[in-house]
Amino acid sequence: MKQFNLDPWFRLGSALQALRDVKDGASRISLIVVLGDAVDVLEGLLSDRITPVLPSMRLAAPAAYQLWQELRACYPSGSTHDEFMAGWNEPITGEDAKRVNAAKASLENALRYEMSGLPLFYVSDVLSHDKQILIYEAHRAFPASVQSRLAARQAIRDDVDAAGRSLAFNLPTATGFHILRAFDSLLREIAEHVAGPLPQGEQPSLGPYIVHLEKKWFAGATREERRKSPGKWPAEQVKLIELLLHLKDNYRNVVTHDSAAVLDEEEAQCLFDFCRDAMRAMLHLLPEPPDEPMLIPVAAAPAPIPPDTPPPVVS
Repeated sequence: MKQFNLDPWFRLGSALQALRDVKDGASRISLIVVLGDAVDVLEGLLSDRITPVLPSMRLAAPAAYQLWQELRACYPSGSTHDEFMAGWNEPITGEDAKRVNAAKASLENALRYEMSGLPLFYVSDVLSHDKQILIYEAHRAFPASVQSRLAARQAIRDDVDAAGRSLAFNLPTATGFHILRAFDSLLREIAEHVAGPLPQGEQPSLGPYIVHLEKKWFAGATREERRKSPGKWPAEQVKLIELLLHLKDNYRNVVTHDSAAVLDEEEAQCLFDFCRDAMRAMLHLLPEPPDEPMLIPVAAAPAPIPPDTPPPVVS
């Protein structure tokens, strides 16, 4: 999948419009820019240098190549530089003009027919998310304060990026799969970082990891006891546990264990934002990764001069 760049197509339209000046008797030198622009944009589109769309078009691709050939045939020929430059002062022949205009009309007709059926789609905005960020770098939706920690966990960041692309392209269940996999991986790391490995015999799944954190943070107090005395426990830890439980009970277990579960667009958007909020809080519990050492190139020391070598002669 590649981004569709409209600029070369705008240039192609402008170049085709300018080719109306290719007429019988017109001076080649007066058309040097017109011919050059048309040849350049056709070469770019045909070579896949800019966009892969034109080479895949069954009618327009050969028509574009034919026009390119006819335009190149309008260039002067000559075995020497002087002959070539002198040829620009010669007029366009009626036969040259006829072939160029026929090839131009053929390309325009092919484009008019095939462009209407191209599978081009506009990506709509998703809530307050920047669609460019969702498509290419969804991890940038996380706050700057956790970017270095997220960057140090490549597999998790890749899943966040995949979730963003799925969200942008309206694939809600795929969004849920990828963002929950990133969330799961990070929670396991956080639980072991904060509270150590799970007790022997415990299943390494989401529920036991949340209980593991609760025992470490709340000294065995039940959830009901914590709700009755909210000020007794650190607010950030209470909020994070509540968010983890909400994600586990309402999203993660449903998406992971129910083979018939299908998220809709609104559910996927909420899930992405819920997971981002929980992951932001979890990432803050991890230490900053060490700074990468800056490598400064050092010039090699000159080879020692043997003591019996005579000094260089300066002329």
